[in-house]
Amino acid sequence: MANPIPQGGRAEVAEDPVAAAAIRRYEERLVRDPTSLAFAPLADAYRKVGRTREAINLCREGLARFQHYTTARLILAKAHLDDGNPEAALAELGVILQASPRDVQAHRMAAEIHRKAGRWEEARQHLERVVKLDASRSRVASAPGGARSGRASGGGSRPSVACLPTIRSSPRAWAPSASSRGSPTMRP
Repeated sequence: MANPIPQGGRAEVAEDPVAAAAIRRYEERLVRDPTSLAFAPLADAYRKVGRTREAINLCREGLARFQHYTTARLILAKAHLDDGNPEAALAELGVILQASPRDVQAHRMAAEIHRKAGRWEEARQHLERVVKLDASRSRVASAPGGARSGRASGGGSRPSVACLPTIRSSPRAWAPSASSRGSPTMRP
């Protein structure tokens, strides 16, 4: 990669000094070592300040070298979504789920994209997978000597499976409530 840092849009760096400092730090790291994995957090920082096209291009270039870098692919999916291209985001999530069918974050994001597109069955299938995966994680965490046994006593930061909405096959369960003012919620 000749120049790992996109040149366009530098004036668009957020007014937020913390975000600007993070971008500057990742850009410097990428200049020092153009083959590093720093492209992914830089792309995510670009995405978060609204530089989605730069984030997409940076992820594509990095993924050409590191095809199996799931985090970068997830950042690319988020950037596509932020750029108004949910089908491209869904395609990237499909690649992630093909390689790692137990990726909860990818399933959740895919469910949300399908839900917004009115594809209720696909959304339901992804959410059912999330519930199963979260339930199996809860069993492992609560087993004696299990991974992160602090979570079993409620000491973790992840919500329990009981917090997830009930999954119904009816699209009505996914309809926005009148009080949500456009933000979709699930009805019990």
